[in-house]
Amino acid sequence: FDRMDNTTPLKTLASAFDAFFLSLITMRDHYLGVRKCNDTSTFWSWRDVSDYLDYIIQSIKTTVGESNTAALELFIPSLHNLLNASQATSDDTTSPRVVNFTDSSRTRVSFLFCSLLSAISHPSHPALLLLDDLQWADTASNEIIGDILKFNDENGNHGRFVVVGIYRDNEVSASHPLAVKVSELDHEPNINITKIALGGMIGDDVNEMISESLRLPLRLTSSLSKVVHKKTDGNPLFVVEFLHSLVKEKLLYFSLTSKRWSWEADVIDLKCLKDDVAKLLTRKLLNLPPKMLEGLKCASCFGSQIFTSTLLCLSDVKSIDSKSIDVMGALEVGVECGLIERSVAMFQFSHDLIQQAAYELIPVVEQPWYHKMLGGVLVAQSRLDDTILFVAADQVNRAGIQTITDSKERILFAGLNLKAASKSMEQSEYDSALTYLNSGLLFLTCIPDHWGREYELSLNLFHKSAQVQYIHGNIDESMKYIGEVLDHSSNFDDRLEVFHVLVKSLGSSGAQLEAIEKGMLVLEGLGESIPLDFTPKSVHNYLMKMEKELDDYDKDRILHLPLIQDSSKYQALKFLSLIYLFAARARPEFIPFVSCRIVELTLHHGICQYSVAGFAALGTIMISVKGDVEAGYRLGKFSTSLLGKFDSDVVASQVAASVYGVINVLVEPAQANIERLRNGYRRGLLGGNIEMAMTNIFLYCRHSFFFGKELNRLQSELMHYMQQMEHYKQEMYRKNMANTNELIAILTTGRVEQLQSFFCESTTQSKVIPQAISFNYLLTAFIFREFEFALKLCEIYKHKATKAWRIQDIVQSFYEGLLAYGLARQRSDRTLIAVADNATDVLVRCAGHSKWNFENKMKLLQAEKFFTNNQIDEAREAFESSIKCAQAHKFIHEEAIALELAAYFYAAQKDYDKSRSLLQMSSVAYRKWGANFKAEYLMKLSIQNDNEIVIS
Repeated sequence: FDRMDNTTPLKTLASAFDAFFLSLITMRDHYLGVRKCNDTSTFWSWRDVSDYLDYIIQSIKTTVGESNTAALELFIPSLHNLLNASQATSDDTTSPRVVNFTDSSRTRVSFLFCSLLSAISHPSHPALLLLDDLQWADTASNEIIGDILKFNDENGNHGRFVVVGIYRDNEVSASHPLAVKVSELDHEPNINITKIALGGMIGDDVNEMISESLRLPLRLTSSLSKVVHKKTDGNPLFVVEFLHSLVKEKLLYFSLTSKRWSWEADVIDLKCLKDDVAKLLTRKLLNLPPKMLEGLKCASCFGSQIFTSTLLCLSDVKSIDSKSIDVMGALEVGVECGLIERSVAMFQFSHDLIQQAAYELIPVVEQPWYHKMLGGVLVAQSRLDDTILFVAADQVNRAGIQTITDSKERILFAGLNLKAASKSMEQSEYDSALTYLNSGLLFLTCIPDHWGREYELSLNLFHKSAQVQYIHGNIDESMKYIGEVLDHSSNFDDRLEVFHVLVKSLGSSGAQLEAIEKGMLVLEGLGESIPLDFTPKSVHNYLMKMEKELDDYDKDRILHLPLIQDSSKYQALKFLSLIYLFAARARPEFIPFVSCRIVELTLHHGICQYSVAGFAALGTIMISVKGDVEAGYRLGKFSTSLLGKFDSDVVASQVAASVYGVINVLVEPAQANIERLRNGYRRGLLGGNIEMAMTNIFLYCRHSFFFGKELNRLQSELMHYMQQMEHYKQEMYRKNMANTNELIAILTTGRVEQLQSFFCESTTQSKVIPQAISFNYLLTAFIFREFEFALKLCEIYKHKATKAWRIQDIVQSFYEGLLAYGLARQRSDRTLIAVADNATDVLVRCAGHSKWNFENKMKLLQAEKFFTNNQIDEAREAFESSIKCAQAHKFIHEEAIALELAAYFYAAQKDYDKSRSLLQMSSVAYRKWGANFKAEYLMKLSIQNDNEIVIS
């Protein structure tokens, strides 16, 4: 990291990856040449190299995703060449693909870097990431480094790499961002931090260093080494510079008589040394020729390194007294003197203290002038590429507003900062974007009547400032800039973009109702309106109208709809999509109309990215409101087909939650859709849409629980995703999953006494128990046959089972039905039988759409119904059918339940041998699921006397 270059936050981190991939390309090309000349003397064979590179490339494509590598290539050019090996070599200068992901955030970039490091790390080839001068690391890099250390891949793998960070503790106070981050990471359970304090070299090491330098035995250099160590405290750079000063002062000299280096240790010991390393370096620089020193001073203004492309633009550099300065020439001489190091693409000071010393030779009052002069030279170039753009803006901003007093220059530099901010936003570098925007506004707002004189520049700077402040979570600052645009913009169209930021800001800060109201006002300006007098009949009629219009469309016709051309309709779709998100929590009655209108505008005016999630949303409405599963499933297919045209991570994550979490599970095998939800979680993170990512992974875990995933494995995943939810501050989902985790612990350990205590804690903390938590208690209580407690839970969460189409409602109906039949047989309660029969009807209807997911449940309820009605033969057949169906469809937990209930049925018929056999089979199934305590209980029950089996 560089003391002076922190305006492009991810440059340093990305350069580590870039160098790694460049080394792989070089290795590939080298071994390809070895293979062609049949050289067998190398350590690795061509096959070893080829297999290793194939692994790296395939791992990146699988872990990061081919569509997302383009985003990383913006930061890491050599990644493009590695992944396109057949078209590129190490000399290839092909530019990486350009991808605009302005709508994403730092979260996406962070997740991409984490995924990339995970992809190139393997237990047999762990990666080492070395980061120096962390005391100068920018906030964005600090956050990403923290995310890298916390990162677990989707399989929960952690710690397949080592991060070594180096910093100067004398520059890091307790309140320094780095110290705060290290303290935070110290409390992370999965991160092992080892702190190593590096002091100066010990005396023996200094002696060995001097011995090798002077080519003399250790015993001869011992006297000199003791003095040098005493004077320098073993600081390596100080040792080198001190030795140079001794040579210059002829206290260390080469004796022609003795043909070896000589010195007078006593005289050196008497040498008064008050200088530190920096002062020694300063004295060394002052001895350079003036022209060379002036060039190094200019170079130091850019930081520790300066790219050759930047140097090529510095052909017209003048000193403060108007003399020409040859920066490139000075650096080339500096290479010969050992002050500068050179690579293909850049020059770099040999040590950052040399750069610091050169910069501090510029009087403080003249430093802003140097920065302004250098920035002006770069801005004068006819065409700024991205690298020069950022460098120029950095120089201008370091000059400061006090140095730049000319109005034309202020306008020019405000525009320069706007360009730099826009480019940073394209690369999701929102920290640097905010820096550029703040600088741009400083230049702009010093100009009287800037809205009148520079309207477009003012509009764009304030709009982008509002957008970036929103992304940073600074809602109050965002509102300030929004107000500026609304007060000064001249027309409705110019306000649209800030209206969009305004609605998002209100919604994300908890003011969903106000966000919806503002969104509706914008829609009115666009010629759209949302009716406020919704009735069940009007909603039904509107859905019928929409369904009739959709009858004329099949998937092929939807896919060939033209792209939307009308900008006002595009904006309407944009705001309708935003209102839909907030209406789910604040005004659910709006959802049917909004989703219908999105689809209607798409059919009449063309498709865009907002259409994709619109079809999925309407599909969920068709199911939840009309109960039309076929129509909903068809709309879901339209939505997933359109993803091929608009392959956006944000949209893909929204579609996954609706289609795979709500629609498809009613039709397709549950196991296939569960994995698609986890992919929706990844796409949400990659798109920076944290809430949608967490919605997908919450649904993934819930469906895994509903459909019988092995409990120990599910618990491990829950722990991992709960950490993610805590990290991203998604407390609602985390609490629900924490409750699931607690109840899995009860199922595996059998601490049934904790069940009601957990429930009492939940009711104390919240008067309203979410359905997800209520269901967890119901399932656990039912399995442990705590029927009275389970019945109490059913009373807490009452839903209309006849219209239940959400998977959670369906599964809850299933367990309520089993509970009601069991209690009805004990109490002869006709009310309970009605509840159970209603649940059976729900599962019959669901099985009509998906035998795979619901037939075993339907058969088990029917078996219990026949048992209750004393229809013994029918019950026997239904139990057997349910067991076979659950086994065939791999619902191990429901196979266990069916076997257990069948065992009680046969015990009631006094067929105790059959009952014991089924109890033992149920025990095995429960154990496979992971409910070990229940398995042990049933195994013990199977060897009890007949009466105990019947009573249970």
